[in-house]
Amino acid sequence: GAPVSAAADGKVEKIWEDVRMGWCIAVSHSGSAVTYYKNLDETLAEGISEGATVTAGQLLGAIGESAMVEVSQEPHLHFEVTAKGISVDPLDYFSEKDVNALSEDTAYESGAAESDTVKNPTNTAPETRPDGK
Repeated sequence: GAPVSAAADGKVEKIWEDVRMGWCIAVSHSGSAVTYYKNLDETLAEGISEGATVTAGQLLGAIGESAMVEVSQEPHLHFEVTAKGISVDPLDYFSEKDVNALSEDTAYESGAAESDTVKNPTNTAPETRPDGK
């Protein structure tokens, strides 16, 4: 599948296989933010293990077909972001160009994904929700 890269600098907190969502990775970031990558291929990128430090854009693995709950859909990444334990809209943290590129879904077809810069120029995860709560 298409490559899956870390959205921001952080630490791999957990790698697990979920009965419904398949292979998953949780990466913690500054400010109690966590990004979740689900429906991954079982084979992860070299050096990706629990406790590993990752940088924004670093390869984590590839999209798989491991999510049983989404087996009838095309292979895709299930991506989640939490800030201080609260689910937030990941699209609020990317530039308009990135959001438009994501909506075109060209990475899977071409086998490679390119990302513009996130709105957060330090490549660190958000400390609070976009609405300030």
